[in-house]
Order: sequence, then structure tokens, then C-alpha cells
Amino acid sequence: MLKVSAWAGSHKGRVRTNNEDSYLVNEEVGLFAVADGVGGGNAGEVASQLAVRSVDDFFVTARERLVQHRRDNEEIFRRRVLAELSGALREASGKIFAKAAEDFSCYGMATTMDLLLILEEGAFIGHVGDSRVYLVRADKVYQLTEDHSVGQRLVKSGRLKSEDLKTFPYRNVIERSLGPVPAVQPDTFWVNVEAGDLFVLCSDGLSDFVTPNDIRTLVQSYRGKDLVVRLIRLANQRGGGDNITVVLVEPENVRPAMRNGPLDWTMRVEHLRGVFLFNQMSDQELLRVLRCVYEEHRRPGAIIIREGEPGDRFHILVQGTAEVTVSGVLLQTMRAGQHFGELALVDNSPRSATVTALDAVHLLTIKRNDLLELLESDAEIARKLLWAFLGNVTERLRSVSHQLADKSRPISKAVDVDATLPAVPRRS
Repeated sequence: MLKVSAWAGSHKGRVRTNNEDSYLVNEEVGLFAVADGVGGGNAGEVASQLAVRSVDDFFVTARERLVQHRRDNEEIFRRRVLAELSGALREASGKIFAKAAEDFSCYGMATTMDLLLILEEGAFIGHVGDSRVYLVRADKVYQLTEDHSVGQRLVKSGRLKSEDLKTFPYRNVIERSLGPVPAVQPDTFWVNVEAGDLFVLCSDGLSDFVTPNDIRTLVQSYRGKDLVVRLIRLANQRGGGDNITVVLVEPENVRPAMRNGPLDWTMRVEHLRGVFLFNQMSDQELLRVLRCVYEEHRRPGAIIIREGEPGDRFHILVQGTAEVTVSGVLLQTMRAGQHFGELALVDNSPRSATVTALDAVHLLTIKRNDLLELLESDAEIARKLLWAFLGNVTERLRSVSHQLADKSRPISKAVDVDATLPAVPRRS
């Protein structure tokens, strides 16, 4: 079991009169959280504290279930743990909603929440609102979460330029939080854990004033509690316009990655980005798609998909080669980076070809039902996937149309006609 060390700090900032942020550090369970309350007066503080207590109670009670989940295979294990995260956040949202309904002084209260659960070599993340989770790895800082805010939505839709976001008056109006409705829809995903990783959970009082590059620079000189102090101090030096909360989480005894072990999440993301279905998605969206992705290894000669049989899986070839045949006739030899089976994500029609492993192959696989479940809960990913499919279908139809047009012409090229005729002398 991983040993995890954590450090946390919170400050009201230089403008606010009270601190509505809350945080959770439970090293024994491997559970960490940051919550940024909204609602004014004491209501925001009530919401964030209630959320933190709720998720802590949830996972203390769920410890036995989590032990059971570890016995599952990778795919089932991830799915069940992510479901636990969603359940914890929805339960917290329901409690805040109920409290606001029974106590008029808490009317309208809500809170953001970022939740990090470390299990084995996996970091499971639940996210609602505009607090953030960063990962510092190998001198790079990755923003793992995507803000649920008006400003972020307008930037993604192209209606607002990213450089204008800081001056946009409604940039911090959040569109998803715990409390306004009993059953919130959180973003949940996972990343693998590697030696040297540092997770940074923070409220927007830090992220509005301290950039990922600032975090990278400070990490080079400070660690632990000193880093917490320096991050909060920098946010205050740059205005301190909101409450500032930071939780640092550092796994300490991570096993070295096996050479032929599971792919790092960054590599999985890059393989997805090489496929037309996903190449217009942000890093954060691709992280959510990874909920549906699992790895497969096939021996030489293994049938990956069989002609005439219904299929429900899409594959990306990560390593090795495979051949595509129709009625025993070789059509193509596929190599690393290529993909097949995208139509299986739409329906379960019989496969039109057989794909066979020529040597040991490594695949990334997505099942149709898993993807449909994600699309039902994430409208933006669904929209981008639909447009990608339509664009690809349009391109294929245009190609077929050109081929049919060429075949219907009695003579294919005018220049060829001219070459077959004798020269005609000009009249003087």
C-alpha cells in the first residue's frame, strides 16, 4: 500500500473578511479535498465544511468496499472506484441541499469540491466547480481539472478569447457546484501515480493569482509545508482577492513502472489524440474519456475482431502489427498508431472484416456501452464526438462520390485524349 504525505494551509486573503474555504487531509484513507463555499455570510463556510465532513464519513464507511474493489481486474476496479467518488459527491450535495431547505439562513449556499483518492498506484479524482487539481511530474505541471464556470465555457465555445478571460466580469460564475440540486453530475477520472509525483489541490483564490509556471518554479526550491506557505504568500502578494486554500499530496513509496506494464496516462492521451474522434478534445476532456479506455494484450495469431460477428469495441493499436482480411483476402497490414472498429461505437452490426494479430500486440480498447454512459453525462464530449463522426462520414462520402464520378466518365482525363489524337495544323 502506498504511503502518502500531505500538507495543507488556508488563508482568508487580503480582501475577504471571513474564510469560506475548507479542506480535508486523511492520510490513513488516502483521501484529500478542497472545497470553496459560496453563498455569502456564513453560508458558504457551512456548505464547504458540510461537504468535507460528508465525503470523509462516506469513505471511512466505504473502506471495506474499496478493499473488495482491489480484487477486481483493472477495468472493473477503476469503474467501481469512480462510481464511489460520484456517489460521495452526490451524497454531499444532497446534504447541503437539505440543510439549505431547513435553515433559511443557509438558503442558496453551495460549494465547489475537488476530491483526490489515492489507491494503490492510482489517483482517482472527483471535480465539481472551479477549484483545481494540478499534477507536478518530471518538471511539468498538468492542470487535470477543467473549470465549471461561465468564463471557461465561453472560451471553449470560441465566444471569448483566453487572453480576455482575466478581465471578463463573469469569469468566476460557476455553473456546477454541490448544493443547488440534490444530485450533481461530477467529473470523475483517474491517473496513474509515479515516483516523484506531487498533487496540488487548490481553491480559485490560488489559481486566479498563481500560474502553473509559478508552481513549477516554486517546486524546484520548496517542498511540504514550506511550499504551502510560499504558494499562499505569492497569491496574497498578487492581490489576495479571495480565500486561498492549498493541499499538497505526495505519494512516497511508489513502485517503479514495469517496462511492459500499463501505459502512463499521458501516453494514453496522446494515443487518443492521434484518432480523428478525439483530436479536437482538450486534455481534461481526454482524461474523462480515459474512464472508458482499458488495455488489452493479444498473442500472435489471435483474432481481435472476426468478420460477420457483431462487435461493440473500438481499438487503437499501440504496439505490434495486425492484418485486415475480407473473405480471406488481405486488405491491409496495420501498425502502431492505427485504429479500427469505430463503427462499433455506433451500433452492433456485423463486422465487415477480420483483424488478426501478426505478433504480440498491445491495444487500447473502448466498449460502446462505456462510451455511451460517458456521453450521457458529458454533453460537451458528446458534441465533439458527434461532429468528429459527421466530419469523417462527410469526407468518406465525398471520396466515394469523386470515385463514382471518375468511373462514370467515358474518358477519364482530357489530357490523355489529346495525347492519342494526331496534331491538327493551324490555319494561317
